[in-house]
Amino acid sequence: LPWLFSFNVKFYPPDPSQLTEDITRYFLCLQLRQDIASGRLPCSFVTHALLGSYTLQAELGDYDPEEHASHDLSDFQFAPTQTKELEEKVAELHKTHRGLSPAQADSQFLENAKRLSMYGVDLHHA
Repeated sequence: LPWLFSFNVKFYPPDPSQLTEDITRYFLCLQLRQDIASGRLPCSFVTHALLGSYTLQAELGDYDPEEHASHDLSDFQFAPTQTKELEEKVAELHKTHRGLSPAQADSQFLENAKRLSMYGVDLHHA
């Protein structure tokens, strides 16, 4: 069998904006995206849409109707149970983030993700 290695955040910082290294913020952002998409970090429909829109801004850049109309948002996983309605809301919010760089979009993602009630909590079965 092929080995599957993954690196996970052990300690979630209470304020991700205080992280000094860009790469550390980026890796934390990737971990939180994975936690949210897998359902390990639960959030509401509205929060899924907002965080998904920041993910699109970071990955695709500014919304361009000619370029992004052909993108299938089902290629991105924003939530454990992703609906067409969620994808439409994500696309709608993505249009409002014009001018944000990928680093700024990731920072906005982290600022919103740290407010989730289960942020930094890792539940274990006992």
